[in-house]
Amino acid sequence: MPNDGLPEFKPLVPQQPLRPAASRPPTPPTVEAAFWLVIASSALTLLVQLFDLLAIGLNGGTPPTSPYLVGSVIGIGLRVLFAFAARRGANFARILLSLGALLSMFGLVTGFNVILLVVVAIAVAAVVLLWLPQSNAYFRAAAAARTQAKAGSLPR
Repeated sequence: MPNDGLPEFKPLVPQQPLRPAASRPPTPPTVEAAFWLVIASSALTLLVQLFDLLAIGLNGGTPPTSPYLVGSVIGIGLRVLFAFAARRGANFARILLSLGALLSMFGLVTGFNVILLVVVAIAVAAVVLLWLPQSNAYFRAAAAARTQAKAGSLPR
C-alpha cells in the first residue's frame, strides 16, 4: 500500500547541489582577538560616556547635547557592527576599523586622559592584529570563498 495507485513522486529539485558550496575559512586567533579587543574598547567607551553623564549630572553641570550623545551611541554601534563584519572576513570592515582607530588618536591631541589612552591603545592593538599576515590570509580566503559562492549561485 505504499503508492495506493498514485504515481511515484520525483522531486524537481536535485537532491545534491550541482557544485559544492564554498565555505568561509575558520577565523584565525588574530582576528578573533581583534574582535574582542574592539568589543572591549567599545564597551569601555560606552562606560566612560555613561560615567561622564553621571558626573556632570551630580556636579550640576550642563549635560552634553542630544546630537553628541546620539552620535556617540551610533559610533559605538558602528564599531561593534564592523567588528562582527571583520570577524566574518569582510575586508571593508577591517579598513573602517583602522580608520576609526586613526581618528580616535586625534582625540588624544584634543583632550588627553588615561582612559582615552587605554581605549585608543586597545583600538590600535586590534587594528595591528587585523593586519598581521595570518589575518591577511584569512581576509583573502574569505573574499575568495564569497566570490566562489556567488559564482556557484549564478545560473548557467
